[in-house]
Amino acid sequence: QTSTCTTIISVVDNISPTISTVADRNENLDTNCNFTIPDYTTLTTANDNCAVLTVTQNPVAGTIISGTGTVQTITLSTTDGTNSTNITFDVTLVDQVFASAICKDISIQLNAAGNASITAADIDNGSFDNCGISSISINNSTFTCADLGTNTVILYVVDTSNNISTCTSTVTVTDPADNASVS
Repeated sequence: QTSTCTTIISVVDNISPTISTVADRNENLDTNCNFTIPDYTTLTTANDNCAVLTVTQNPVAGTIISGTGTVQTITLSTTDGTNSTNITFDVTLVDQVFASAICKDISIQLNAAGNASITAADIDNGSFDNCGISSISINNSTFTCADLGTNTVILYVVDTSNNISTCTSTVTVTDPADNASVS
């Protein structure tokens, strides 16, 4: 006697693909305080037991993010048609572009008491930064008779990432009595 039977065997892929990790990274902001996300898929390798894999990225390459200290999570994904695997890493934006400190020379006159003062705004000539300026200050703001003539004043420009730039200005101190005419 002979008997036969038919069996249907379903082959199931229950092994997820693997994808190598990518370390968190710092990325520099550009001169407009922006960063354009590149294609990070080349930083990883995907493997599977049954399929040839491609890796996708979210957010996609070309996405613009901005802001000092901003942290953007990048997700890299792959699938073998049945199983998927994701990894994530963080991109932290760093401002390494120093402010442009721009000074101008000025002349000031002593008052009747022999004193004069200036502010940082008096010698600032349009200083700027890609991500913003947090403070502008000077190393010397008050002058007396002892300062008659030319004086070097340093302007300090601090951006929002605490990058400090400087420039120097010549402050010429005059005594109005020297200009008075005798009749």
